[in-house]
Amino acid sequence: MGKPLVIDADGHVNEVGKLARMVELVQGPVKGRIKVDPQNPLVMLIDGKPWPSSVGAGAPMRVRGGASLSNWHEQPERYGMWDPKKRVQDMDTDGIDIAVLFPGRFGLGGPGHAEREVATAIVRAYNDWLHEYCAAYPDRLRGVTVLAAQDVEASVAELRRCVTEYGYVGGTMSNWNHVSKRNLDDAAYEPLWTEAERLGVPLCIHNQGAVYSVLQERFTTYLQRKPINDPTENMLASQAMIFGGVFDRHPKLRVAFLEGGAGWIPFWIDRLHEYYEEFLEGSLKRGGPEAYFRSEQCYFSFELEERTLGYVSQMIGADRLLFATDYLHHDAKFPGSTEPVRFRHDLSREDKVKVLGGNAAAFYGLPRER
Repeated sequence: MGKPLVIDADGHVNEVGKLARMVELVQGPVKGRIKVDPQNPLVMLIDGKPWPSSVGAGAPMRVRGGASLSNWHEQPERYGMWDPKKRVQDMDTDGIDIAVLFPGRFGLGGPGHAEREVATAIVRAYNDWLHEYCAAYPDRLRGVTVLAAQDVEASVAELRRCVTEYGYVGGTMSNWNHVSKRNLDDAAYEPLWTEAERLGVPLCIHNQGAVYSVLQERFTTYLQRKPINDPTENMLASQAMIFGGVFDRHPKLRVAFLEGGAGWIPFWIDRLHEYYEEFLEGSLKRGGPEAYFRSEQCYFSFELEERTLGYVSQMIGADRLLFATDYLHHDAKFPGSTEPVRFRHDLSREDKVKVLGGNAAAFYGLPRER
């Protein structure tokens, strides 16, 4: 019997270190409009203007020591985000066997562009660049398809392309896209849910940097938005998909709610159950909202330092929880990312094996053992 794998269910790359190559990969009629700033090779220009914007929601945030998130290229410890050899070395340091990869600033920001053709061109170029990155260690670096969900038809085609041609393990999108202004239970998304089921791959709800959230009008700086944005967006996403019947219409669809922690789950189950009893009782195939949170259709990443994780695990089951490093963002716990899980006293040894890799293997369709 082999040794259980440790799988990072949500680690990041950052295209800033290879931006020129990503821009080279842009295809279609918008190609000439997307360039690298000749004055700064780390800035992408669309029609001569920086994208994502350097002000408002996408503005760089200052972190400890005064470093800007836009200057990661100057921080050697972050080279693994665009250098796959360094990335695998870092994975070895932390005992991580497989990393499932999510985008950096431009891949996250692309879906937020107001023009569908531009948004889809950026994410396609990013997905192509990520394939080149993963190709250096295809058994250890696995890609997730970024989707510009305001164009559902293009997203269906892009998910199919990346899964069938590149072996990507799923797709990722935000809960809310300010361009299309659709919630996840909107009928327009039905072809995307159907295609994910057909392909047998999951979809991940993950914040996208320049896609404005429901909190945008109240908070404009990263520091104000980030603590509340991600859990709130995951709460709204789960509500829409459960009460909107998405999981009932697509019983084979698997969805992960990422980067928002897990401590909100018990409160939200109770809150949804109250309104289910009042307005919807008997209308959902699985019974009440809690049944969906506990089902094989829903998975949730958690923050490594969350003190309520044991309680969350008791409520929905350890099978639903995904270990994620958020490598190598400003708040990532590296090195030593697996230690907060291995040394917990509120999870059993069996549950730790599930959380560190078994659950991600089930969710993404990856091997469980070496």
